Amino acid sequence: MHDLESGGGGYDIQSLVPLGTVLAGMTMQGHRYFDYHNTENDVFEAINKRALELGAASMSLLRYWIAEHGL
Repeated sequence: MHDLESGGGGYDIQSLVPLGTVLAGMTMQGHRYFDYHNTENDVFEAINKRALELGAASMSLLRYWIAEHGL
């Protein structure tokens, strides 16, 4: 199940809003992001390859949908 909500994008990129940038973020159920985020283990080697692939595919589909149908 996927939900689209207005105002997403995350704290790290909120400063782009005044520049007119459209933001998008993704939250996955059961993810382990905060097990690593901003810790010593926050390194590329700790990434779950399958989760990265699924996330990239999801964001690519979102980008395609926006390009075809607009916001």
